[in-house]
Amino acid sequence: MMPKLEPGHGPKAPIDKALKAFSETILRKAVHENCYVSVAFPRFLYKMGAQIGWRQMIKANGGKIKDLGKIPE
Repeated sequence: MMPKLEPGHGPKAPIDKALKAFSETILRKAVHENCYVSVAFPRFLYKMGAQIGWRQMIKANGGKIKDLGKIPE
């Protein structure tokens, strides 16, 4: 789903850097500590992308988009 970018650039940059470090460790036949990475993508854009289906469903059923933020009583 992501556009083709050069390794080390864009939202996949942290993953590319971790994979490069991991491959170098394997080539050196050394032990590598745990390494946790995630995609460098802003949280609000991630949430908007996740909620797009909900927004379409609410509109199709005659609801309002602002109802997504409602807390049930």
